[in-house]
Amino acid sequence: ITCRLYGGEKGESMWEKKGSGEGLGAETIRFDPGKWMNRSRFREIKKYIPIMFASEERKEAEDPWWQVIQVVDDFNNNRKRTIATSNVRDTDETMSPYIPQTTKTGNIPHLSYVFRKPEPLGTEFKNCLDSNSKIMLCLYLCRNKSNEKGDNTYDDNTNMKTARVTLKLMEDSAKDELEEFGNLTNANATRPTYLGDSWFTSVDMCVLAKNIHDFNYIGVVKTNNGKYPMKLLANTMDG
Repeated sequence: ITCRLYGGEKGESMWEKKGSGEGLGAETIRFDPGKWMNRSRFREIKKYIPIMFASEERKEAEDPWWQVIQVVDDFNNNRKRTIATSNVRDTDETMSPYIPQTTKTGNIPHLSYVFRKPEPLGTEFKNCLDSNSKIMLCLYLCRNKSNEKGDNTYDDNTNMKTARVTLKLMEDSAKDELEEFGNLTNANATRPTYLGDSWFTSVDMCVLAKNIHDFNYIGVVKTNNGKYPMKLLANTMDG
């Protein structure tokens, strides 16, 4: 766990700032790591972190994320297997910040830059969490446009990337409910409801969520406003 959370320069600094927590980005840390693990053993274990979740199957399929994508797959499968969720869920995005060490890009296949984020540069994930427990239910790794291996589940349903990602998040966070509530017309009391910001939301996505998963969706619309009855909305808001 120590290696996973505090790798790189931050991990090494634990032996220099014993007990202070200074520079580790976590004020609550107050311990001397040398009591449990010496520095050389830390370095030895850390060497193997990059290959712990390597997928030979993905490598053979020429997936540039083959060294880490299994982490995402295993995480999603574990959550589906072990977490009982409420009926209200949020879709959103998060950043895993990029901390350069020895190379310009760290051999990461794709870096995203999202200006509005506290850590704008790094690996971007779309995600879904339980609105009540705040537990993360699933992650979706954002790739560049020329590399969407594994992201073809809903290609036949829509050409909108935002809708495909949202539908995939629904699928990965609600496998059991898809079997239980799929195509039921009288399950409004128990049918899951998903919430999303403007990146996820469109009229097409709402229709697909209903037709494919039979789920409810509530979202905020900014640019994806096609097919909205704009005249009706304007007249309604004008009173």
